[in-house]
Amino acid sequence: MTKADVAQVLALMTTAWPKFAPKDDDEQKMRTDLWWANFADVDFRLAKVALQRLMLTSPFPPSIHDLRKQIYEVQHPDTVDAATAWGLVADAIRWYGWYDAQGGMTSLPERVRKVVHAIGWRELCEGKADINRAQFMRMYETVSKREQELQMLPASLKEDIKRLGDGMKVKELEA
Repeated sequence: MTKADVAQVLALMTTAWPKFAPKDDDEQKMRTDLWWANFADVDFRLAKVALQRLMLTSPFPPSIHDLRKQIYEVQHPDTVDAATAWGLVADAIRWYGWYDAQGGMTSLPERVRKVVHAIGWRELCEGKADINRAQFMRMYETVSKREQELQMLPASLKEDIKRLGDGMKVKELEA
């Protein structure tokens, strides 16, 4: 989004939630700069769709986090919840059994496959279903939350985090 697009999003928010209005021009400029820093990598049309969903579902103005989360949900409408994911695993186990782990694994979506791999195909096939289900669902929710949080970050922040993780000093990052 451009800075003008962000200003338009903020104007829509002020119209939908009048208490969101800035007190003065300085606050408006600061707000626009802050939101632009966090939404420069987002398509304007996508942001408007996400904002419209929030307008229809929330009586309160969204935070930056709320809007980024809604954008993620608009972009990933087919995200599978933990219970559905376990159902896919249980079906794959019934269909492929412990003898065809590769077939079972390839039949699963990527995120589900990651969790199954972490637990182990054979362990899931031979273990107690109730215990496996609980373990899988906890792990799946953790993996889902971590991936969603990573996807919600602005691209520039992801790059900064990666550079810091690669050993760059904070002072080098600011330069």
